[in-house]
Amino acid sequence: MRKLRILGKEMPVILVVSVLLASIGSAALLTYYGVITSSITVVQSIVLDGSPCTGTEGQGCTAGDTVNAVGSETRYGALHTLSSNTVNDLSVKFANTAGCENTLITNLVKLSVDGFTSGDGFAPANYKGIYYEGTPVTTLAGLDGMTYAFQIDSNTLGGSNLAPYVVLIGSGFEGGVAVQMIPDGGTYNTGTMYVKEVNSSTTFHVPGNAVCRQDSPCTLTQLKAGYPSATITSVKLALGAWPGTGTVNAYMGLTTINGQQAIHKSLVVYGLSSIPMQNKYDFAKNIMGGSCTITTTINPL
Repeated sequence: MRKLRILGKEMPVILVVSVLLASIGSAALLTYYGVITSSITVVQSIVLDGSPCTGTEGQGCTAGDTVNAVGSETRYGALHTLSSNTVNDLSVKFANTAGCENTLITNLVKLSVDGFTSGDGFAPANYKGIYYEGTPVTTLAGLDGMTYAFQIDSNTLGGSNLAPYVVLIGSGFEGGVAVQMIPDGGTYNTGTMYVKEVNSSTTFHVPGNAVCRQDSPCTLTQLKAGYPSATITSVKLALGAWPGTGTVNAYMGLTTINGQQAIHKSLVVYGLSSIPMQNKYDFAKNIMGGSCTITTTINPL
């Protein structure tokens, strides 16, 4: 049998190996240095009327409106509130399903802006808006007849000439946008719902353009001629970027683009804030009598 000499003594090799194996087996290795176990309770980030969803397909968070309508007339749904429970700014999207044939839906949201006294006026406190899909319109040629609705709820910033306005976003413009001129000479009193249309005579200015300036805006007709290859990727209904002190609150929403139902793209719900909302329904003059259902779903982005 082979032997090894250790500390002056001879020992069988098999015995040495056994001792080493025993030593290795007794030196166990740690798999972790500690464990933290957290019990988590999650609160829904954005809630409608304060009610969180408890399941799929809107279970536990569906608000019901009852609307009695007459063909050719306009009706409004109940007031609702989108509230944020998080410090983060999150975007949501409205998806409308019109079970009442040829009924136009305007998702009116109440936005609030302060006049700016420093900076460029585009901080969230001074400038807000709602985005809509550019489709079915991708060129300036399809913008005639765009309609939107708004109601000034309160205005301590200035006279009765301030209102929401359309911003065209896309490629081809110097700064990527063409901005409808507001004030535009109109008078907009608090408490009145206004429906406006973008047409050939609606005026715009293009930041960075030498011709379509704020002090000398271009009509939509002139804009089409000056930017024949402009591509519209989205449309924004904006409020604010006005100098001064005071606040403007307005319900606002886009209704149609190129004669078709406007498709909502996104709305920012700022952290720990609330946004009142109300649906406006325009019923077709030849709608059939009976019952139908319109749903508006608030989806996360």
